[in-house]
Amino acid sequence: MFLASCSSSHIIYDVGLSKVEAPAEDASKQYYDSTKIVKSEKRGKAKYKFEDDNIAVSWVVGIKTFTLELKNKTDGDIKIPWLDAAYIDTAGETQEVTHCGDEKYLDTGSSQSVIVIPKDDVLNDVIIPTANITYDASAPFDHDWRITPIFGFPIDRKHIKEQKGSYIGRTVKIVLPIIIEGIKNEYVFEFKINDVSVKWQPFFMRL
Repeated sequence: MFLASCSSSHIIYDVGLSKVEAPAEDASKQYYDSTKIVKSEKRGKAKYKFEDDNIAVSWVVGIKTFTLELKNKTDGDIKIPWLDAAYIDTAGETQEVTHCGDEKYLDTGSSQSVIVIPKDDVLNDVIIPTANITYDASAPFDHDWRITPIFGFPIDRKHIKEQKGSYIGRTVKIVLPIIIEGIKNEYVFEFKINDVSVKWQPFFMRL
């Protein structure tokens, strides 16, 4: 028996948090760029953190999901009404989102789509644009639902250097409403494609 080494490839998008629109005291919007956003890296994954007087939010952008870590810095409970959250794609079209929130934060007295985060607590969640979730009837029964990549642009791997320039700089947004002291504050997180590359993954075949 022999093992033959082969390889496969897929497109990797370097996507980072580039700007945050946050509510100001006068009910207008404040815009924060990289001067207010802190980037860190752990195990090869980039994490972007934004913080103001009310919340501290960290984001990790995966191939198919946005991973969110949100801390409540206020003196009381805050709420996330998920039905009002949204995803804005590269074409500027608004889509609904789904999430995988921790059940301990659910407000069982009202809608299951509202999450309550107590003072000093941290919510860990995953956000997916609902348009990226599809049903495949031909798949095995336990894999019927498929999640497509956030960015699925048709790029030729052989000519990626020539093509990637038209994709770098494109942005998407997550609109995240947060109710603080009974007032709904709308945070808008903008993510930008910084680079596009090809990742090769080796695998082995038995001969």
